[in-house]
Amino acid sequence: PLGAPPREYNYPKLSPDGTRVAVEIRAEGGRDIWIWDIRRRVLEPFAVDPADDQLPEWAPDGSRIAFANTAAGLPRLFIQRADGTGRAEPLADRQRLNQAMTFGPQGELIFSEIVPQQERDLMRFVSGTSGPIETLIGGLKSQGTAHVSPDGRWIAYDADDSGQFEIYVRPYPRTNDGRWRISTSGGRQPLWSPSGR
Repeated sequence: PLGAPPREYNYPKLSPDGTRVAVEIRAEGGRDIWIWDIRRRVLEPFAVDPADDQLPEWAPDGSRIAFANTAAGLPRLFIQRADGTGRAEPLADRQRLNQAMTFGPQGELIFSEIVPQQERDLMRFVSGTSGPIETLIGGLKSQGTAHVSPDGRWIAYDADDSGQFEIYVRPYPRTNDGRWRISTSGGRQPLWSPSGR
């Protein structure tokens, strides 16, 4: 136990230095993002407003957090300094449901997006978090939660290609160079260990 007060926590994400946890908290007013400081044992608000704030993801250097905000209706991607200073900056004005997933080794943000007639694809900003956007992994089925390995060479994700969600791994960023199924009887929301093994 980390000692945090009882709340309805969802999608906890540990900071790269292992000292803080960004987490979505559900309450009567909706969903907000808070940060639990493990050493100081303090729970601090990060993205708290009338709209839902959800699915936080740390940048590789721990300086920023990407998340989705529903103020415009569908979730849109934003990024903000992890210390809470400054304004949350929108990353892309796309009229589809977007959710931050993981960062690549060059600071590029990988996110999932609802694609008409194709359920959900994995997309990425080609250069950092403000460059052009491309489809990273797509198809007729849904490609869901993704996580890039610590060495930046692989991406693990869940997809329902077989009729149920399973975990797959592909090379990164050349995702068309191979695909291996890791799970055998279903799986969701993969995470790499810090060693990448």
